[in-house]
Amino acid sequence: MRGLDLPVPRPMFYIANVFTSAPSRDGLEVLRSWTTVFDLSAKRELNNGFGNALTTAVELAVTPAIFALLGWRIDEWLGTSPLFLLFLFLFTFGYVAWRQYTTYVARMRRQEQELLGPKCDREVS
Repeated sequence: MRGLDLPVPRPMFYIANVFTSAPSRDGLEVLRSWTTVFDLSAKRELNNGFGNALTTAVELAVTPAIFALLGWRIDEWLGTSPLFLLFLFLFTFGYVAWRQYTTYVARMRRQEQELLGPKCDREVS
């Protein structure tokens, strides 16, 4: 049997060994497929992006809907027109949109500082 030359794993990488149990044509050795090295850091960033987008979408849709439902119940209880429904929906949607905007602006400023900030760690006198 031949020895497998496995690559040395680096941080943020994952090694996947794929083995088969198919015998060779001469029947003397078992064939093994090659070792594959995957870079998972890019996939992790993509999955985090999908998760953040889904969180934002649910927050923008579900939170105002819950408060609109609460406003509808209050309107039903007090016998008013859809005053509380509209007020709670618009107030909640405005708050969630404002919070998402401020979070986005803060994140963009932080990334700009990382990209455009000083490259060295020491302070210049």
